[in-house]
Formats: sequence, structure tokens, C-alpha cells
Amino acid sequence: MAWTQQVIRDPAVAKGAPKYWFDSEETALQADTGGVSAEALVKLLSPENLAILQAIGRERQAPSHGATVISPLS
Repeated sequence: MAWTQQVIRDPAVAKGAPKYWFDSEETALQADTGGVSAEALVKLLSPENLAILQAIGRERQAPSHGATVISPLS
């Protein structure tokens, strides 16, 4: 996870790394994507979407009306 976060911040870190979604064909076959493409997942992590998720996380960390936050985004 730390490597992925580092690559998101600085894509040059991944230079020379193999471009595989899974470590083996067996793992790929076992993965159930539920019809979601890898491209869709990458788009989900776009800078614009990350900014929205961070804003939602900040909003959830500041509960109003005495609400309890169960699992804030970080």
C-alpha cells in the first residue's frame, strides 16, 4: 500500500516496474472484479476524485448535531 501511495504522488517511482495488475495468472483468475475494469479503478483514484474523498473525510471528522462518526476517511 505504501508503494502504491508513493507512485500516486510521484509516478516516476514506478519507472521500470512491471505493468501487471496481478502477480500471477492464477491470482488474476481468482479475482472477482464484479464487472469493474482496472481502468475504472484507476480513474476512481484521479486527483479530482481524491480531493472529493478528502473533503468528505474532513466533513465526517467534524460531526454536527452530536452525530457520531463511525469510520472517517483518512
